[in-house]
Amino acid sequence: MIDRFCLFIDKNRGFSKNTIGNYRRTLNLFKAYLDRYWKDIDQIDKISLKDINDFIFVQRLYKSAVTCNNYLSAIRTYLYFWMSLGLEVVNPKLLLNQRTQTKKIESLNDDETRILLEYFKKAPCWESKWDELIKVRNYLMLLLLVYTWIRVSELVNIRVEDIGETLIVRGKGWKIRPIKLFSDELAQAKLYLFMRRNFKSEYLFISFANNSRGEGLSRNAVEKIISGGAIKAWITTKVFPHKLRHTFATNLLRRNANLYHIKELLGHASITTTQTYLTVRNYELANTQKLLPRF
Repeated sequence: MIDRFCLFIDKNRGFSKNTIGNYRRTLNLFKAYLDRYWKDIDQIDKISLKDINDFIFVQRLYKSAVTCNNYLSAIRTYLYFWMSLGLEVVNPKLLLNQRTQTKKIESLNDDETRILLEYFKKAPCWESKWDELIKVRNYLMLLLLVYTWIRVSELVNIRVEDIGETLIVRGKGWKIRPIKLFSDELAQAKLYLFMRRNFKSEYLFISFANNSRGEGLSRNAVEKIISGGAIKAWITTKVFPHKLRHTFATNLLRRNANLYHIKELLGHASITTTQTYLTVRNYELANTQKLLPRF
């Protein structure tokens, strides 16, 4: 039943591999919980609202509200799927999210962004067979994350055929998003493609490790490269790929860019999501106060 559901959201709903994996893990966790009470997740029409609420209650004892809401999202989608097939199941609308604190948007300041870019551009090479190629690859990845606002899941799915003066990004739900590339990214992309010309992988960013050479990089690999580079660049705050996406959005907002335009660039389905980037810092509040005339 879980396999059938995952196949459906993959082929018919266009969910990302990451989302499908998260949904599968959630449903297997729910299945293990039900097994303790001699219930089967395959008998979805026998599962009650109390069963689901009790499962979430147990998870909430040691997991965050955000995580539990992600579990609820997976279970809701699972219920909707079987409802569409005519089964009488718990109404998904009755599953209420846990209350969460306001999400804090973290981003890098201009100096931190500059330091990170300079480190990746000039990262030391140890003159082994692949080190120079890895350096060029990593710098291109960082340029795309900083200047094209793409998600790490979108980055690892870029094909060689997708990159040119316009980068074709495959977003959530199979949504295609063309992004213009500028001279720095284009020059680095051309250099990288020339240097990796002997590798025939369809994916742009590939591994050069002995046990996985030529395979597409995973999300975890990219996250380790970015966070590891930030540590070596002596950036004191934690840096991860999605933080660079936040940095892009907040930088544009501080430069008075149109919120709707930012929504389209980020590929958000709703402008409400984009509005979460409307955060201010203390010095910005102080500068606003100075605008008030004093008498």
